[in-house]
Amino acid sequence: MKKIRQHLNAKVFIITTTLLMSISLITYLFIFFTAPKSYLTEINTSVDRAAQNLVSYLSNADKDECITLLENFAEEHNISYEVYDKKGNLLNFSATSIQPAPNQEAQELAKKTHTIKQYKFRLEDSQEEFTLKVLGTQERVNLFANTLKKNLPFITLLVFLISILISYFYSKFITTPILRISDLSKKLASLDFSVNFSNNRNDEIGVLSDNLDDLSNQLSSALEDLKIANKKLKEDVEKEKQLEQQQLSFFSAVSHELKTPITILKGQLQGMIYNVGGYKDRDKYLQKSYQVTERMENLVQEILSISKMKNSTFDLSLNKTDMAQLLYSCINENNELAIQHNIEIIEQIDNSIFVNVDSSLMKKALNNIIHNAIVYSPDENVVQIKLHKIQDKIILDIENTGAHIDEHEISELFLPFTRHEKSRNRNTGGSGLGLYLVKMILDLHKMPFTMKNTKRGILFSICMERDCMK
Repeated sequence: MKKIRQHLNAKVFIITTTLLMSISLITYLFIFFTAPKSYLTEINTSVDRAAQNLVSYLSNADKDECITLLENFAEEHNISYEVYDKKGNLLNFSATSIQPAPNQEAQELAKKTHTIKQYKFRLEDSQEEFTLKVLGTQERVNLFANTLKKNLPFITLLVFLISILISYFYSKFITTPILRISDLSKKLASLDFSVNFSNNRNDEIGVLSDNLDDLSNQLSSALEDLKIANKKLKEDVEKEKQLEQQQLSFFSAVSHELKTPITILKGQLQGMIYNVGGYKDRDKYLQKSYQVTERMENLVQEILSISKMKNSTFDLSLNKTDMAQLLYSCINENNELAIQHNIEIIEQIDNSIFVNVDSSLMKKALNNIIHNAIVYSPDENVVQIKLHKIQDKIILDIENTGAHIDEHEISELFLPFTRHEKSRNRNTGGSGLGLYLVKMILDLHKMPFTMKNTKRGILFSICMERDCMK
């Protein structure tokens, strides 16, 4: 029973079979009890009509014709009849005479028959009134009832087989699409959205299939959106962790970078205060202390610039800038440094090139690049600065000769407080924030750049139009 309750096909089959057999049994019982009575009523009605017609003929017939008509009527309708005189005596109608019949014969006939109806008539050659009593027999009705009884086992078997057959196909027709939907819905519940419910039906099951298809598509789309959103969230979380780690590393490096010059400055000031050894020469160490303070000031300025640009509310102040004039200004500011290092600056700068940039930030970035190119070039080498157009692109190339950087170190140079190993000396190596600041400024301007080794040295190239990103 438990298995039957768990299977829709079995339940529909049993219910349908039970219903069909119950309906068939009720129909059979109804026929068995009502058909004989209906059949008898129909016979009596038919006999009554025929008897009324017979009486009309008897009224115009003589004795011989009357007997013939009565015998034909009885034979045709399979009935019996009785004729009574005016006094109520049963008459023996025969071809020889009309006389009262024996009482025993009348009693035997009454047991086997029942009266359908009585009719009055007179013969043509007699003024005496007679009564015709039409008698029906139960034989035909009993025969019909017996036939129904005899056929009951066959009819029951036939009804059972037909019910089984109809129930089987009916249960298959009804439950097959439902079972299919049930199986597919299990896959849908396991997040398999490749299932297809459509079954080309226009009824409620077809509507349900279409709705489940729509649900599957919407869930698939929603799940895909969730996967994308989850992936993006993971990326954002990972990026946030990286930024947090970078900030911690940055602050740790800042603390380290400031600690060393502060310690040096403190030692020099204490030596001068207590007139210890060589510190008695105050002018010499005041100059050194000033240089240390100046480096600290530059470092703080760069840190403030970085902090300002990292702020989410920071916006570039873009304006149309003459890049040639901006480059000439940077070259002039670094010209004395180039003379100190015996570096020749070669200029190949096209005039009338204008770009929308934040001029103050872009000048800081270009100054850092030119300064590094001079500092990292061996003496008596060349720094070549070239600004030119290539189709719709504006390219700035700054190349310093005689230098080389290991390929694995190039990307690390754009991290904060990273210096080329040949310039570990703070007198020449700077703060370690120069290229980090350059990267931030160029990224804010969405200007792609590259730094790579060439046959002559190191080339720093900037594409100064946003079209270069295509």
